[in-house]
Amino acid sequence: MTRIDHARRVESARARRGPRWAWAASFALVLGAGACTDGPRHTLDHGRELAARGDHAGAIAVYDRVLAGLDAATEPERYEEALFAKVASLVLSDPIASAVEFLALAEEHASAVEPTDFACVFDLLAATESFESGDDASLDAGDKVLRALEAAHPDRTRECAAMRERLVDAVVAREIDAKELELLRHM
Repeated sequence: MTRIDHARRVESARARRGPRWAWAASFALVLGAGACTDGPRHTLDHGRELAARGDHAGAIAVYDRVLAGLDAATEPERYEEALFAKVASLVLSDPIASAVEFLALAEEHASAVEPTDFACVFDLLAATESFESGDDASLDAGDKVLRALEAAHPDRTRECAAMRERLVDAVVAREIDAKELELLRHM
């Protein structure tokens, strides 16, 4: 079971009990788990604590410092762990930036990123108001995640089709809203 699969199971249990952000918080905690011995202000544990308190900007800064102190070649597991933790905090603070960061992670560390990770980032992005309202930047980020999944895992046609359908639904909703607004203006 991947870290994101575990986070999804937690999400489905919490979805019945609370708001969407509750899952995102558990996502940050699951992906942010890990240890780094660079001192108390520069540990993944400290970043996880900040994320748990809702200070995602502070957590991202800690993760950036941890990443700066790690060498991806000599410590790939800890480096990838810090990258996933950063993406998890970005999801909660800026979903579009998280998609961009995730795509960089997927490109640099393809072996560490699973198809479910693409779906998870896409789902979080699609759950934002900006995506649902058809914001161009959100739709573009979603499209990039979809295309990256298609390129990395061409055998995942079902997941890609579901993502594409959600993108089309968001575009259609935006067009319908624009037409309704135009009709209201003429009344």
